[in-house]
Amino acid sequence: MKLNKEKLETQVTDGVDERVKQANDSALAAVGIVSIFCVLISLLYRLYTDQNPLPDLISVVVMMITYTVVNSKNHIYDIPRSFTGKTLDTGTDKKSRKSRIKFYALDSLVFAAMFTVIDLVVDTKFSVSSAVLDVVIGFAVSMVIDYLLHEHTIKKYNKYIDTLENDDDEENE
Repeated sequence: MKLNKEKLETQVTDGVDERVKQANDSALAAVGIVSIFCVLISLLYRLYTDQNPLPDLISVVVMMITYTVVNSKNHIYDIPRSFTGKTLDTGTDKKSRKSRIKFYALDSLVFAAMFTVIDLVVDTKFSVSSAVLDVVIGFAVSMVIDYLLHEHTIKKYNKYIDTLENDDDEENE
């Protein structure tokens, strides 16, 4: 078997083979997922046994902050997706914004309905007014959070895309 030295050299970047880098990234992702599950199981156990869940909550928050900081540093933006997996339009025009707001409303309604069903299952005292209040409050809170977080992400994404386009324009001149 003859080794194609030229092909091998093109795959090596900074002294690290691309396959090794990809394997390391996959391993780190797997470790992260296992860590999250362990912390969540510990959190549920602590809640079930009436122990202090604060250390696990802090771990979850630290993991979320780390994930957010690393993605932000690498300019990776979590653009919202529809229920079918299609990426929402990131345009700044009224039509794009209106379609995203419709999605946020539908997403919030689904969240509020699930929240209400869980509340009705857990709470043995059923009351129509309590269910309606759950839906209204759940919808409002979810809508505000979805709107603020996703629109902020889309704004950062559009700003980054604009800087890339400006860099391309400067290189072409």
